[in-house]
Amino acid sequence: MKRIISVLAVCAFILLTACSCSIKKTENGGSVNTAAPTASTTAAQTKMHNDFKDRLPAFKFENEPSEKYDDGMRYILTVKCSQKEYEKYIKEVKKTGFDQNAIEDEGYFCAYDEQGYYAEITYIGEMMTVFVKLP
Repeated sequence: MKRIISVLAVCAFILLTACSCSIKKTENGGSVNTAAPTASTTAAQTKMHNDFKDRLPAFKFENEPSEKYDDGMRYILTVKCSQKEYEKYIKEVKKTGFDQNAIEDEGYFCAYDEQGYYAEITYIGEMMTVFVKLP
């Protein structure tokens, strides 16, 4: 009998823990359900993701890039490429408007565009990382 009660207690604990993971507390004591995005949330995130991508030049790399998008705050693209591809990409990024307060060094470039978006591009050991952040 004690074993059955112990098993039920553990199951109840696991269930409560799983349910509480999808609820996020706010500063004013309320809570927000973070379990699954709605269609409108997903559409808004897709629009913001495309806004980030539209700021960057359309560029065909030899290898397939990997993209990451974080909660409407930043966009990250990583790709294995040659030094020549990196240099061509930097030129294209400058043409799209990322030329304000620019800093450029070997394997590193960062700048702002007119709307305040920030782009930072690094090239280390055949890996290029492009980081774009909201103003």
